Amino acid sequence: MNPSEPDDRLARRVADTLDRQAKQADPELDSRLESVFQRTSRPSQPRQAAGWWAMGGLALAAGLSALLWLPASLPTSAPPTPVQAQTTTPSVEPEFLEDMELIAALGEDPYET
Repeated sequence: MNPSEPDDRLARRVADTLDRQAKQADPELDSRLESVFQRTSRPSQPRQAAGWWAMGGLALAAGLSALLWLPASLPTSAPPTPVQAQTTTPSVEPEFLEDMELIAALGEDPYET
């Protein structure tokens, strides 16, 4: 006896059982499928309203971007006046310079050549 023979009989039996069950009508499944098809076939209002909101938002964004971009692109009537730089140098106090020399002297390494 071939060891795969019981497996073949089991597979044929399962396939026959599934074919018989598939040929029988199931009223509960049919009613559920019918109700799903009826719900999906009706046009829904929220999708149409969402389209109007999306188009309104797009129009609002275009209007705002035009208001922000347009003034920058228009030429100005008078050229801007140049800014003059300061030519005076700030004065340094002698005490500050002495303090800086002291800090520099303290920071030096005496063994450095």
